[in-house]
Amino acid sequence: MINYGGNITTDGFEFDKLHGFVSLNYSIADYLDFITEWDNIRSIKTSRVNSGFRIYIADFFALDLAVRNYNNKAERILQVKYNYTF
Repeated sequence: MINYGGNITTDGFEFDKLHGFVSLNYSIADYLDFITEWDNIRSIKTSRVNSGFRIYIADFFALDLAVRNYNNKAERILQVKYNYTF
């Protein structure tokens, strides 16, 4: 699955900046996805490339293991996702 989008930041009520992103989510198995994203697309110097894996533990619980901004100073991420409806 390929996603794309953008956002506008404002300084008060005035237009400030326009940013965009492109992401790819590829399902390797029923419980494992490869995820990657190119975000902050405004200038090549400030853009970031992020990638990792999403592991589905249950229908409502997943873990993301990722590296953010690995083209500059990299950050390692462990994210816990819990989805539940009331």
